[in-house]
Amino acid sequence: MIINKSDKLTANTKIIAQCEICGKQSNTLYKCHKRSISKYGQYRCFKCSVSTKEFSEKAKINSKLALGIQKYGPLSNEIKKKISNSIKLLMTSERKQEISKQSKILWNDQSFRNKVSGKLSKLWENKEIKEKAIIGIKNHIKNNPEFYVKIHTKQWENEEYRLKMSKITSDRMIKRWKDIFTNGKPPIIKGKSEIVNSIKGGIFRTRSSYETAYVKILDNDYNVKEFKYEPFYIDYEHNGIKKIYIPDFLVKYNDGHIELIEVKPLRMINMNINQMKFKAAEEYSITNNMKFMIISEDKLFN
Repeated sequence: MIINKSDKLTANTKIIAQCEICGKQSNTLYKCHKRSISKYGQYRCFKCSVSTKEFSEKAKINSKLALGIQKYGPLSNEIKKKISNSIKLLMTSERKQEISKQSKILWNDQSFRNKVSGKLSKLWENKEIKEKAIIGIKNHIKNNPEFYVKIHTKQWENEEYRLKMSKITSDRMIKRWKDIFTNGKPPIIKGKSEIVNSIKGGIFRTRSSYETAYVKILDNDYNVKEFKYEPFYIDYEHNGIKKIYIPDFLVKYNDGHIELIEVKPLRMINMNINQMKFKAAEEYSITNNMKFMIISEDKLFN
């Protein structure tokens, strides 16, 4: 490698490099020289980096593209498709495997990942780029639903993947709910929620029509002194993964006894995940001199 009158190398420094295959010296940029070495283990000129046939085909495509834009302006969709198909011919299975191999080598480098991540983060800060990317992803999912279902189904058959995703989801939920209890951040409400102004519980938003109905029952019960909606969280484990359970109500009665209440439809009571939650709530209640109860349709609407 011969450097053109410069001791300090930057990405755009012009150098003269010798191809290890054909032996020809050519002008190139330092960044192109580095890219070639990282890809092939040695410097290759552009002609030697692809086969003669591939190079000639690519040269034809590039010349047609340049002439088309120069003479006729923006290319039509038909010409773009032809160009796209021609480029696809260049991507042989061997070429794809080589690119994949080199990509894996690069991606195993932590500094390279950090560099790419940093660039993507800066791009993502641009609202226009972010909106375009989100729209593009949504359209791709909408136009190719079978592709995404197939990938998701295949991944979900792997037990390690299921446990990994379950842990990620669980950690996010724990963080979100701990933020709610410690920092007062509002929770994300889904379903038939309603803001209620309770005499004994204050103003809050319920998560279902069942909970709203139970608030009315508590307000009309003369034995109830006060109650608190979603008072705290209880830690428990499910399939070895840490999770949290949040009871619906903590009810204090005039005679001094306290009840921990979960409002749940009958069809959901026997679900495995709910049984784990109820078991954790019962253990907590026994330890703290409370009584745990499950309220469903038979007690709410009769």
